[in-house]
Amino acid sequence: MVSDVAVVGSSSNSKYIAYGDDSQYNGALVYAFLIFRRTKLKSIVREVEDIKRRFKFPVGAGIHCRELMSGQLREKKGLSHLTETDINSILANVITVINRYQGLVRFTYAFMRKLEGMFPEDKIVLQSIKGDPDITLSAKLDPKGILGHLALGCFMNGNDHRQGPSPADCQIFVSPDPTVIKFIGDTRTQAHFLASGFINDFSGSDGFNSVVPIIGGGDYPQLLDVADVLAYVCCHAIHADSSQKRFNKLYDLIEWRVGSEYIMDPPL
Repeated sequence: MVSDVAVVGSSSNSKYIAYGDDSQYNGALVYAFLIFRRTKLKSIVREVEDIKRRFKFPVGAGIHCRELMSGQLREKKGLSHLTETDINSILANVITVINRYQGLVRFTYAFMRKLEGMFPEDKIVLQSIKGDPDITLSAKLDPKGILGHLALGCFMNGNDHRQGPSPADCQIFVSPDPTVIKFIGDTRTQAHFLASGFINDFSGSDGFNSVVPIIGGGDYPQLLDVADVLAYVCCHAIHADSSQKRFNKLYDLIEWRVGSEYIMDPPL
């Protein structure tokens, strides 16, 4: 039995800060975090705001890829003056800022076609390693549920933490998604709460932590915009599709990145 599980992810005294968001494209799912030292926070925010000023973003408008890639949404947000060249420059500038302050991009991805057999007969059976009776729960393969697993997967770094800091060392912010879904079990919940859960990262007692991130960007919501850019770029680049040259080039600009694929074990 796991004892003394630490609740982590919300401490304002943590050494690192992580901002996360998700993206979906052509059957691929990505959750990406920007992770950086707390001492770099104000410098990163200042430079992101400078990008918005240089490209004449209206007050209150954010750097959201879905909006930037749609002519209709750009017009609605007061960004119709931006050209395709401008948009590429904005995204490249965001990545340059991340690199300048040694930000780590940690992302986990999945392909829906590989997960189609995840819940045979729309259920999941939880088996005890101690011989207790199995527990059967209803389950539905919902992309937003998978994205919650991907968010947690970004902090499963192993006992040497060579792929990034542990969640115990981070104050974690995730983008709000109030969509109500039913994933595992009969309870419906807002999608952003699925980024919370127990993981074994070898830093807590018995190696387990309960990760409970902060919903929203706190005092610096513009850093969720940065996470949006990173998730969008990674989601398009992981296809290794020559038609995505634009995003492949942006992905290659990211100096410190760690990506891992989420793969389910086959059902017994």
